[in-house]
Amino acid sequence: MDSDQNLSRHGKKELKIKQREENQISKEKTESSKKLKNDITKYTIIAAVVLLIIFGGYYLIIKPLNDFKPYTSGFIHWHANYEVYLCGERQDFTKGYDFEEDHIGTLQLHTHNDNVIHIEDKVQKKEDIAIGHFFDNIRIPFSETQIMNKKNGDLCSDGKTGKVHMYINGVENFEFRNFILRKCDSSNIKQDCDKIDIKFE
Repeated sequence: MDSDQNLSRHGKKELKIKQREENQISKEKTESSKKLKNDITKYTIIAAVVLLIIFGGYYLIIKPLNDFKPYTSGFIHWHANYEVYLCGERQDFTKGYDFEEDHIGTLQLHTHNDNVIHIEDKVQKKEDIAIGHFFDNIRIPFSETQIMNKKNGDLCSDGKTGKVHMYINGVENFEFRNFILRKCDSSNIKQDCDKIDIKFE
């Protein structure tokens, strides 16, 4: 009888020890899980802060510096060829457009009665040398709906309705005023530089 009681006491003690161990393991698992969650939260916050610093630094420092950076690093002298046709008739800008005498155009965008656009000076923004600015500078109306005195829907002498088209090196281009004149500092302007045709047809 005493032996059974001793065994029972011993069994109870073992059971309590086992339960304590299980409780300890469970507690450690819970603490480990909490620590892992806390670490994930902490590192997520750190990553978010780092990303905010990177993006903030880009938008507050680097982007404004890039926007301030000039389009060209120094003085340039580029060229492009241009022609304007109204209802198939090439326009002669040497008549009534004395660019040399009247100084029509600016240093940055001008022509010399040679059907060549001259791009000179230091360019701050690429938009400064859009072809729309060139035509503004020489006081000739130009947009996707108008060239000189012709507007989309006007009739040509053959009775056909005309529309403004722009071609760069023979390929139709739909940027119109927003087309950025491209680098060409070759001395062989007629052969190597862009050929821009504005046609009302």
